[in-house]
Amino acid sequence: MPEYQPNQEPKRKKLRYSIILAVSILLIAGFTFLARKWNEFRKIYKVDEITVSGTFILTQPEIHKNIEEHIRNKSLKQINCDTLQQSLRELPYVEASNVVKRFPDCLDIQIVERIPLCYLITDDNNYVLDGRGVVLPVPDNSINTNLPLITGKEIGSTVQIGEKVQSPTINLAITFLNQMKHRLPSIFAKISEINYEEDKKEYNLFLNSNTKVLLGNKNIFNRLNVLVHFIKQLPNRSDIADYQYLDLRWKDQIVARSKHT
Repeated sequence: MPEYQPNQEPKRKKLRYSIILAVSILLIAGFTFLARKWNEFRKIYKVDEITVSGTFILTQPEIHKNIEEHIRNKSLKQINCDTLQQSLRELPYVEASNVVKRFPDCLDIQIVERIPLCYLITDDNNYVLDGRGVVLPVPDNSINTNLPLITGKEIGSTVQIGEKVQSPTINLAITFLNQMKHRLPSIFAKISEINYEEDKKEYNLFLNSNTKVLLGNKNIFNRLNVLVHFIKQLPNRSDIADYQYLDLRWKDQIVARSKHT
């Protein structure tokens, strides 16, 4: 008579179920652990601080707004510094930029701004020009310095913010102001306006002391040399502001009229 064999199938099913349950619990626990560690990792390298240096015209909110889309939901390791630098250079006042990661959670942004030289006043709009003739918007905040105006010549609708001025007339005025700033900084600080008279094709300087300097239309850089010499020869306690006008249109000489005569 054959020996009785008990049915082992229920025990095997229970054992398989227990193994599957144990493996599932281990997997869930493992994934939870890894997710927690990944979250901790991301928090470690989350950008919590952005330092900006070198700005005098641009504000920190403008800088942050420019780079926000490139750093959103990214860890410090995922951020591309070259992309940020390229984005920052799209701001008209940024001439150069450098972005450095400072681990674990800081971005250092260094900006070299364009230095405003003067304002350009046209029939359509007002602009700021730097020393290279790049057209800049008038900033919302004050530039905190008195800049001369270039007036009398329309900039033209084809020139855009961030582009160089193409007008030879305006570029000549820019070069003249650059030289004035370098050679006669004290007089440059007193310039209120350089005006180009379209009908006469002549340039005139106006100082904030109500002194007019007639430059003419030819060899205005030679006339700057004459002006430099004239100022150096002024007597003690005398100043260019003491004159009503200086006429430099004559060769190698100045016709001057004092305010006191």
